[in-house]
Amino acid sequence: MNKLKRILLIDDDFVTNFINENLIKEMGIAEEIICFKNGKEAIDFFKNKESSQPPIDLVFLDLNMPVMDGFQFMEAYHKLEKKPTSEVIVAMLTSSTLEKEKEIANQLGVQEHLNKPLTKEKINQLFLKYYS
Repeated sequence: MNKLKRILLIDDDFVTNFINENLIKEMGIAEEIICFKNGKEAIDFFKNKESSQPPIDLVFLDLNMPVMDGFQFMEAYHKLEKKPTSEVIVAMLTSSTLEKEKEIANQLGVQEHLNKPLTKEKINQLFLKYYS
């Protein structure tokens, strides 16, 4: 399995980020994992990211968060002046099962929809689809 440079976890639930970060570390699939508690923190990170820093390969994005939710994050992401140079895969990681939310997420450029909790199987499926 290829090792990714960076994975972002964007979720307002500290425990979810903690568990997901440990799962990803245990699998050894990323050189770096960065956690944010809302979309605004992640957008600020993208705005301040230097081009010399390693690329972001994968984003696990929660939908329902305070300050800036997953939909607002995707809208702001597309408006960024400094777009990431590599293809960033965005996986919506949510407990929501509403089809309407999936449709909106698709329109905003989300490539994958995963129901919580994140598991090794779900990560392996993402790797097979996008990184093999």
